[in-house]
Amino acid sequence: MVNTNITLMFQILPSLVSMISVTLGLVFLVSQSHAFTTTSPTKIITENSASSISTTSNLYTDHNNNGRNTKLSMALGDVPFFAQLYPPPKEGSASITNRLPLGSIFDSRDYIFSTATNVRAYEWSVKEAEELFEDLLDGSNGFLAGDASMQDYELSQIVVVPMEWDKELYGLGNRYDVHDGQQRLVTLCLLFAALRDSFEKDDDMDDTFVELANMLNPPKVRKADLVRIELNKRDNVVLSHILKNDMKNLENINLKKMTRANKSIFDNFNLLSDRVGAIEKDERVKFLDYLVENVHMLVCVPESSTIARSLVLSQGKGKDNEPIDDFKGLVCFR
Repeated sequence: MVNTNITLMFQILPSLVSMISVTLGLVFLVSQSHAFTTTSPTKIITENSASSISTTSNLYTDHNNNGRNTKLSMALGDVPFFAQLYPPPKEGSASITNRLPLGSIFDSRDYIFSTATNVRAYEWSVKEAEELFEDLLDGSNGFLAGDASMQDYELSQIVVVPMEWDKELYGLGNRYDVHDGQQRLVTLCLLFAALRDSFEKDDDMDDTFVELANMLNPPKVRKADLVRIELNKRDNVVLSHILKNDMKNLENINLKKMTRANKSIFDNFNLLSDRVGAIEKDERVKFLDYLVENVHMLVCVPESSTIARSLVLSQGKGKDNEPIDDFKGLVCFR
């Protein structure tokens, strides 16, 4: 009889432990859910190219502490790891937005880009790269509005945040962390590289070749070399060779061992090279002039990564950020 009871007890024990674990887990989730539902979402306000974030919740900041950002704990427990957001900026923080032609963005070292903090890789397919090329080519031929000389092409907004810049090493210039616009910027670099290589084959286009080479690898006398945009180290192998016009060493790279982003960059560059190479020289010159003079981007430069993250997450939504949006922001941007 005793042996029977002991056996029965050992059979029931795992089920009891499992039930207790599930119950404790549900209690924790409910408490966290309650904490979020009592927290006001972050709201973005934009006016005259200025953006500010007002957070009314006591989850993130105490605004009554003489402007100092003080993290407060939740009433029902510690803040979960995915709610450890950066303190919001002070009221009145601005983001400056300029509408610039590509010729200004890709000139000198005023706009050098990095995507090192963005864990999202370059992922445009050949189809998307070709769609952009077709649109730009149609614009240069006047197919979009009937008159290419009066027709500007808008590539929408990119969101970038100022980074540290070593003036002694690189001279005058600025480096920006790209929060939105990586796909377009990289693809444009590939297009300019394809144009550079096509003009290199023409006998009388040396100046144009140098112009395009400098757009991608802007020179500065007595200063260190750099490229227009730099991805994270593992995804930057193919792009670095292309921007530096180091095509011979690129041929020796084993793409099978490369990341998916490297393969996409390689495929898109080959596509754009083929498409550009099929255009007559005079049409290529016309196309290049259109790109640098008539194609524009809105370059939005917020004061902080916090504003940039909120701008990116809110684009196209027309509503307040939800906790899941903040979570995605933390995942996408370190």
